[in-house]
Amino acid sequence: MKKIIIIVLFLTFIFISSCDMGSSNPTPNPTPIPLKNAVIYDDNDNNIGNAIFIDPYKLSILSSNDYIYHISWSGSLLPNDPLYFTEVDCAGTAYIYNSWIIYGKSTFYSAYLGTLFTANTINADGTLYYLPGAVTVNSMDTNGACTNGIPQPSGFNFGELKTITRAEAGIPATITPPLTIVFE
Repeated sequence: MKKIIIIVLFLTFIFISSCDMGSSNPTPNPTPIPLKNAVIYDDNDNNIGNAIFIDPYKLSILSSNDYIYHISWSGSLLPNDPLYFTEVDCAGTAYIYNSWIIYGKSTFYSAYLGTLFTANTINADGTLYYLPGAVTVNSMDTNGACTNGIPQPSGFNFGELKTITRAEAGIPATITPPLTIVFE
């Protein structure tokens, strides 16, 4: 297998989804479509997944188990949007608060806890299930800092999360930089 090492100065790819146009009511396919043949390898030649988004700061990867995760070019998991918790000190049940439709097998990394989360419930269309009512939260993890006594977000856009291991998500236990993009 011939490898091509690319130094990325600025790449932005569009997240692509497919659609079943054969019906009178087209529905999106819940599985993200990776960039055509853009496989990411670490320095030990471990295939860490297919790139679905690349920019100068991070990569979004579709794992071998169809989970999306986000890493830096150094191979470290990156925190996502703020994660909210029912208890102080970022304990209790974890939630994502967002108004976007989110792929149900997305992962969310708490840098404060060093824990990986995913949707507790996935809708039939493959998206994260948002609870129908408000949730009382008492702390928030933002980029590795836990804040207690936070203002309550307004609205009903809380998606309950559960922990997931790297192995369950198809994420290698260790990712050794530098990373290489190989077009296979």
